[in-house]
Amino acid sequence: EVYVDEVLFNTEEIEVGTGMMQRKWSFTSAPKKIKFVFKGADSPDVYGIELHGNSGVNLSNLALRGNDGTAIRRVNNAEVQTVFNDLNAELLILQFGGNNVPYLKDSLHAFNQGKGFAATIKKAKQMAPGVPIVVIGPSDMSTSIDGVFQTFPYLEELNKGMKRAAFDEGCAYWDMFSVMGGKNSMVSWVTNDPPYAGPDYVHFTPAGARKMGELLFKAIYDEYSAWKNASAFGDVKKEEPTTLP
Repeated sequence: EVYVDEVLFNTEEIEVGTGMMQRKWSFTSAPKKIKFVFKGADSPDVYGIELHGNSGVNLSNLALRGNDGTAIRRVNNAEVQTVFNDLNAELLILQFGGNNVPYLKDSLHAFNQGKGFAATIKKAKQMAPGVPIVVIGPSDMSTSIDGVFQTFPYLEELNKGMKRAAFDEGCAYWDMFSVMGGKNSMVSWVTNDPPYAGPDYVHFTPAGARKMGELLFKAIYDEYSAWKNASAFGDVKKEEPTTLP
């Protein structure tokens, strides 16, 4: 059963089947609330709910809270590829790294952990062949050292390793750590008015998340505009991957 703004909108009996199935509903205007109710001896496995428009750019978000990206390597390629094809995915953004930071042992371990992210990138390429990928590294994260909040040890080495992995795999890399201001920049995000990060000196506030999203959009749009302008004058050439500003 599908309820739109608490009113029953559609009801259907779904037959047992294998493989990926999907249902689509269209609305004349954006509902304020949508509710799905399943009744039966067993519920289907629901892999995702997409709220898309019919024009412009649509963003699909797959949140893997508390994950370092290795879980992606265990998913079924064929089923995920079916989803990507149906969504007509034209860009993948992989944002990971933060969950590794508290467990880094030394500089070499941190760099190798970052460089090992190449395996996740390779998996993403298998699931979405030919789709360009932007990798986003960890933000600055602070921990109390001798009573002073400072950047976690070895975070910078992890960031360098992830950047190397992205470049080795032919991906763009958005250096969120540098965008924030680099080492010990998290403190200024916490003390900003309004605060851009919470009192744990790790997670962004809604205002901070919006700010970071705006910075990411600007970086991608500026690169796109530069490419489009160069194309107009026939000045496009193949270059080595660089870090997005």
